Amino acid sequence: MADPGHADVRRNELATPWGRWAASDCSVTTEGVGKIMGTGSDSQSASQFPQAEPSLGLDSITTLIKAQLSVNLQTGELSGDRIQSTVRTIGDLEGIFRDEEARQALDPSTLVYRVQAFLPVEEGEEGGLFWGTTFLEPGRVGDEYFMTKGHYHAKRARGEYYLTLQGSGGLILMDEERRTTCEAMRPRTLHYIPAHTAHRVANTGESLLVFLACWPSDAGHDYAAVARQGFSARLRKVGGIPTLVEER
Repeated sequence: MADPGHADVRRNELATPWGRWAASDCSVTTEGVGKIMGTGSDSQSASQFPQAEPSLGLDSITTLIKAQLSVNLQTGELSGDRIQSTVRTIGDLEGIFRDEEARQALDPSTLVYRVQAFLPVEEGEEGGLFWGTTFLEPGRVGDEYFMTKGHYHAKRARGEYYLTLQGSGGLILMDEERRTTCEAMRPRTLHYIPAHTAHRVANTGESLLVFLACWPSDAGHDYAAVARQGFSARLRKVGGIPTLVEER
């Protein structure tokens, strides 16, 4: 299995300003100063490359600035500066599940999900993008799967992307006409969440569900609208199968 800190590149040759470098299987690191690593003896770090030729118009190789963020593409864990973490337990999710009595019967300290978010600009600032990972535990409250609280964006005209890394689940989407649909989440599935759409995720599997997200820095979160009205349908285990059931 490839190192999660590297993005695979499979080509016969790698073009550089100093010629072409043959590699049957090379990867480019995302951690700090870049390295180019091959499977053979030709492997060398970026700092070992020769000075650029004067004809290139460069006096020297510019030192690369260390990246602000590192993403482990196996686990989804974020590391770096300006990362915020949020934890939600059963005790935090009053009014979210349909069976409140079943929720109260569970240990209130039971972890349901946690979120890491990289915020390179201030929240609400236009033109920026945020990046995050959600780790959603397996479990149920009654016949309803563990899920996130769900929200609209405070600025309704903002979309979002989710990318599933691990596990299985359902992305529940509801438009402003209260039409609700559900998309199956599996490793490598990419999900576009349109503007004006409430969204939440349920873990329908037996293991941790991990997904990445990217959204505009001025989108904001409107949890209150969902808390007041809820979704028009819920993802429940019916006959052993995840089923989107309309609310009455």
